[in-house]
Amino acid sequence: MISRIIDKIFIGILVIFLLPFVLDIFTSFDIKHQIIKNIIYFGIIILTGLNIVKIILIKNKQKRHIIFILFLIIIFISEMILTILYLNDTWKTQTRLYENNHLKNYFIELQMQDIGNFGYRSRKVKAIYLTKYFMIINPAKENYDEKLEWKEINIVINEMGLEQW
Repeated sequence: MISRIIDKIFIGILVIFLLPFVLDIFTSFDIKHQIIKNIIYFGIIILTGLNIVKIILIKNKQKRHIIFILFLIIIFISEMILTILYLNDTWKTQTRLYENNHLKNYFIELQMQDIGNFGYRSRKVKAIYLTKYFMIINPAKENYDEKLEWKEINIVINEMGLEQW
């Protein structure tokens, strides 16, 4: 009885961690805060590993458990690979280029991501800030100088802390 309750709580916590992870990887939802992103990514690694160990120790041979173990192993391996490839580092705003005239939390930004020894990645995106820590991004490909809905602001944010030359 108690083990079933613990199992449900454990799986519930895993699902809570998986939801923002899947949104961050497969959609335009982006986690802006590094600590939150690290907690989610490493929490999935720890929780899936613990779930795999717990199920293997129970030695339950039901088909349902074998499929669940395989699912957890796939999540665990893919998460380890993504973490090793620096995909858990957040994109940081370097410059806010334009601001939307209608929505005050909608910007076109130049963002950069530190990828360790490989340098930096950069991208130009339309960013809608849901909160301070979460945003929805889309690639910005158009020329916005002549668009009436955008106001040029060119504010240097420099979240990466790079030296200006």
